[in-house]
Amino acid sequence: MLVACAILVSFPSTARSDAEAGRRKAEACAPCHGVAGNSSVGLFPILAGQTARYIYLELKDFKAGRRRDPGMSPIAAGLSREDMLDLGEYYAAQKPGPTGFRADPAKVAAGRAKAAEMLCTMCHLGGFSGQNEAPRVAGQHPEYVVKQLKAFKARSRTNDAGAMTSVAQILSDEDMENLALQSSGPELEHGVAEFLNFTLLDLAIKHLKQVGKDFETELAKIAARQGPACGTPCRSRASTRRERGSRRRSRSAERRRAVAPAGPVIRRSRAAWI
Repeated sequence: MLVACAILVSFPSTARSDAEAGRRKAEACAPCHGVAGNSSVGLFPILAGQTARYIYLELKDFKAGRRRDPGMSPIAAGLSREDMLDLGEYYAAQKPGPTGFRADPAKVAAGRAKAAEMLCTMCHLGGFSGQNEAPRVAGQHPEYVVKQLKAFKARSRTNDAGAMTSVAQILSDEDMENLALQSSGPELEHGVAEFLNFTLLDLAIKHLKQVGKDFETELAKIAARQGPACGTPCRSRASTRRERGSRRRSRSAERRRAVAPAGPVIRRSRAAWI
């Protein structure tokens, strides 16, 4: 699910956007997207808490015809640049509400494994909280997520600079459902999200080793496909994780040496701690 790390588009300063004006303009959106962007219908996305940049760019693509939808296209056609900025600012400031959705734990586990394999959090971040043009997927309706993944696979949605389109080609219907379910829960607390991000990266590295592939080589391929907008941040985040992990291991080793008793050292395998 390495999405939306599309070619960087210069994003107008949000200093010119007006969240209060966006609130008034969003009243017309409520029948589908719900009050304050909390849609109650699975096929209409929850916009509350979505990044302002992503909303602006998607509205801009609907208006320009780069993304098409029978409901959104005619609406976006009448929006000005200022309208799009105001709406993006308003929805980004809203708090996503609970959907009440309860997923099958087995499918959620399968979805997390697939997300690790596909390196989804490289763009969507830990907890799938999103960043800039990479949308927030946490807490989104699973029906909507599946709908978009199928659209990318069928190439009926192509405003992603090829990022999600290429990823979706190797996803089965079951993969899509599991990925949608594992991200449908509420956004994780920062500490848990950070832990999950490291965990998924570790799982991804282990998976690549099992299939005889090198992590750095695969990451370079992803960067080449996504372009500079994703490649550099992805590599930077991966390097940061490795550096943090190395520092933690060094600190742990120092603490063990500080309290180690005199005499022979008995080494225990990592499996003994699991």
